[in-house]
Amino acid sequence: MILLPTRLFQQPTVTTLLRSGNNCILEKRLEENTGRREGYLATHAVSIVLSGRQVIESYDGDTISIQPGEAILLRRGLYHISDFVTGNNGFHSLLCYFEDNIINKFLADRPADFRNSRASDFVHLPSAVELNTFARSTLDLYRLGKPNRPAVLQLKQLELLHLSSDLPGLMSTLCQFVIPKKRGIRDFMESNYHKQLGVEDYARLTGRSTSSFRRDFKAHFGTTPQRWLKGKRMAAAVEISQRNQISVSRLAHQVGYENVSYFIREFREHTGYSPRQFMLREHS
Repeated sequence: MILLPTRLFQQPTVTTLLRSGNNCILEKRLEENTGRREGYLATHAVSIVLSGRQVIESYDGDTISIQPGEAILLRRGLYHISDFVTGNNGFHSLLCYFEDNIINKFLADRPADFRNSRASDFVHLPSAVELNTFARSTLDLYRLGKPNRPAVLQLKQLELLHLSSDLPGLMSTLCQFVIPKKRGIRDFMESNYHKQLGVEDYARLTGRSTSSFRRDFKAHFGTTPQRWLKGKRMAAAVEISQRNQISVSRLAHQVGYENVSYFIREFREHTGYSPRQFMLREHS
């Protein structure tokens, strides 16, 4: 699973145009199709496709295809993302990531009745001259060597929201983005314990503050999130090791650990063996 936008900062196919923490605008260029990848959006985002095609699948099973000149506004959460090269221009997109403070600033002078409406996790933004003009002007700003200042980034983020504000469904969706979307803890955790996420991420994804998540979690499971996650992940690691001999790094990633050394230490504490020793013992 890819943590977005954090993981993109390290990708050679991605250029950071403007950035202040997770508020940022990035340019992505690809020469080959990417497979269907699961990504965790830690912030809200707009993806403007300039060439190629992008397919987005939400956690709830909704799928949408974004063509050149179109864009999509996404609420933070879990998605499957596929990028496709079409024609001779490769895949090219502009990605704008927003924390809640930017959306709240944009909504401050907007009608309050929007805040009572319901909306989906994303809005399809059809092809519009304004979106393409925004993308080109942002790319030109970077190529002219303008300074990467937080104030410039915020102006560009607000510009994009203002340019899109008349599109159907956008205002109601933005209002819902800053209101936590509650999900049932038990079903969500049983389905997603193996993801490379921390307690704060799970709290956000289930629509709770971290303290509320811990309280509700204990009411459901009778223990803390950390203890439950460790137990579930270790049980899954043991089961996989008994069935197959795979690399330790692959095993760690399959059960939700990004840090392989930490996984090995926890596995040894749980079983008395390192993962490699355990697999050799099981398959000898």
